[in-house]
Amino acid sequence: MAKFSFMSSRFLELCGLERQAAEENPFNAFACVHPEDHAEWVRKNAESFEKKIPFSEECRVVANGVTRWIHAESVPRDLPDGSIVWEGVLTDISRRKTAEAELAASEARLRKILNNIPIPIALNDARGDGPITFLNETFPRTFGYTLDDIPTVEAWARLAYPDAEYRAETFGIWNTAVEVAARTDGIVQPMEAHVIAKDGSRRDVIISAALFDDMLLVAFVDITARRQAEENLRLAREKLQRTAYELTGNIPVGTYVLEFDLGGTPRFTFLSERWLAMLDLRREEVLADPSLAFNAVHPDERAAFNRLNAEVFAEKRPFFWEGRIVVRGSTRWVSIESIPRNHPSGGTIWEGVMIDITNRKTAEAEVAAHPRAGK
Repeated sequence: MAKFSFMSSRFLELCGLERQAAEENPFNAFACVHPEDHAEWVRKNAESFEKKIPFSEECRVVANGVTRWIHAESVPRDLPDGSIVWEGVLTDISRRKTAEAELAASEARLRKILNNIPIPIALNDARGDGPITFLNETFPRTFGYTLDDIPTVEAWARLAYPDAEYRAETFGIWNTAVEVAARTDGIVQPMEAHVIAKDGSRRDVIISAALFDDMLLVAFVDITARRQAEENLRLAREKLQRTAYELTGNIPVGTYVLEFDLGGTPRFTFLSERWLAMLDLRREEVLADPSLAFNAVHPDERAAFNRLNAEVFAEKRPFFWEGRIVVRGSTRWVSIESIPRNHPSGGTIWEGVMIDITNRKTAEAEVAAHPRAGK
């Protein structure tokens, strides 16, 4: 028959037993085990006794109205007379269990918060290719992958970055950023990348992270729609620019855009076909040497033209000139008008038009020569 040969005061206190009651019936010690844990306690006890193997169990006990967590551990030892003695200890682990419960509650709250965040979040081992322990609910909705698909960072890298060269480049930058964060404030600087979702689509993302002990909390901001909108806007601008250039290039006047940087160096950023034809110039040669545009000014007009040019450039006021040009040996009258505006870089942009007014000037000359006929 089983009996206790020794019981410490602390053992009796944890079990809520009087020594006499325990000595009369050692199974009274089981009475303190919490009802919800009692069946498992009895089962493991019976298994240890039957197989003569060490016993170890954590459970709750209720003693004198107080519930505690205890860790019970005992090992069998054979005696010379053939009997067996079980030597064991009972340890109060209530504080540890309370801390574990509080930590579990905190983790549950954190997971709930992370699940409600509308951007994909992953929690993984910060040591390179270790396990991924958590994905919030937004993650599979965005990328399609679950923890079954990507149990480790290595699995994620292989699927999300199938191109080996791009994968190596991306993770090279990322791992360096994580190392810097580990040595400084724990914040991994954001980087932009593209990942391949489970359905094969490409997602443009900004990735950032924060270190928590040996874990890395990684956030993915999906900017795919933004990038697509930017691309659509770029294409629309290019189309509008092409349309504008086509319209401007076909109107019956010469048009141009002349840009000066902060140092006063000029360059043409637009030349209509009509403008080039009026001066008998080729686009590539004017783009290489903007001064060619002024060579056609009639020698008798050049000094006044250059003086006016310098004045309006210095004062940044609209330019207007009527005068003669000589092209292929033929003298023509033109009017040139341009309006300046500031460039974001600090320079000046002159947008202008050149109109052939030879017919008007010829008519005016005839009227001046024969005033009566003009009347």
